[in-house]
Amino acid sequence: MQYNPHMSAPPDLLTLVQHAVARRDPLARHDPATTVYRLVHGAGDGLPGVAVDRYADALVVTTHTPRLPDGLLPALVAAAQPQAIYLKRRPPESARLTEADIAALAPAEPAWGEAVPELTGRENGLAYRIRPGAGLHAGLFLDMREVRARVRDWAAGRTVLNTFAYTCAFGVAASAGGATRVLNIDLSRSTLAWGQDNYIANGLTPDPYDFVYGDVFDWLGRLARQSRTIAQRAQTFDLLILDPPSFARSRGQIFRAAQDYGRLVTLAAPVLAPGGLLLACCNLAQLSLDAFRRQVMVGLTAAGRTGRIIATHHEPTVDFPVAPGEHPYLKVLALEV
Repeated sequence: MQYNPHMSAPPDLLTLVQHAVARRDPLARHDPATTVYRLVHGAGDGLPGVAVDRYADALVVTTHTPRLPDGLLPALVAAAQPQAIYLKRRPPESARLTEADIAALAPAEPAWGEAVPELTGRENGLAYRIRPGAGLHAGLFLDMREVRARVRDWAAGRTVLNTFAYTCAFGVAASAGGATRVLNIDLSRSTLAWGQDNYIANGLTPDPYDFVYGDVFDWLGRLARQSRTIAQRAQTFDLLILDPPSFARSRGQIFRAAQDYGRLVTLAAPVLAPGGLLLACCNLAQLSLDAFRRQVMVGLTAAGRTGRIIATHHEPTVDFPVAPGEHPYLKVLALEV
């Protein structure tokens, strides 16, 4: 993944990148409220195994292969004119990486250009603090843009539980949409602090009590127990967001979305108020939409609840084009429960 500053871009590769940049023109030129989006999406843009995300003036290149296509960085410089380009190599499994592993896979310094330690990216008018060199992720998952917009629409007057909150982007969207309360839960103190920075960037006042450090599975059980008592009925929520990683380890337990999503829904259902909305998200490409839908419904049934799907979403097609013969990898179900 070394960048040779004297390397030129092969004409065919440069053309591919130019076409990818042009495909995002509706976002780049016609939506000034959005400055963050995917610039190159793997095989959908003719570059399998490579993703390039634009965060305002910085690009983040992520690859699942040991090396980049020769000349990719010069092509990006020529076609996108960034201030900096950062490189990240994603391993097959990232649950047990050490800090040294992450530093080797995702260097803090850019591979090209001047360092941009932090910047403000905008999405549908909301501001998010982006840190391009901060490990394997820069602070915002861009495939959820349209889903965050829906959460903002749904949130008015509702209480919201945002699980696996990461930097609390769903919390920002819900708060901006008029939620009466948003409780964010994540197993990382640093990303929750980052989430509070995102609130501040939007003129929102974060309540430290609504940024809860801890294991989501443990907290769901605690909130469910509290919701069964008359004195603690406030521990149920009108909108519940489940956006877990595809694979996770916690307290000796292993969560695999392909097998365990239904169990997560069963655990979460008691904290959802009657008539509330459940937003179930999964980005595991190997899990089909039908199989995911079955897991969610079986999980609700096991909890003694029923649900009606009112909306489905996948990654935005304008910047996440699906390769011929493939299917969208992101699956999002909104259910009235």
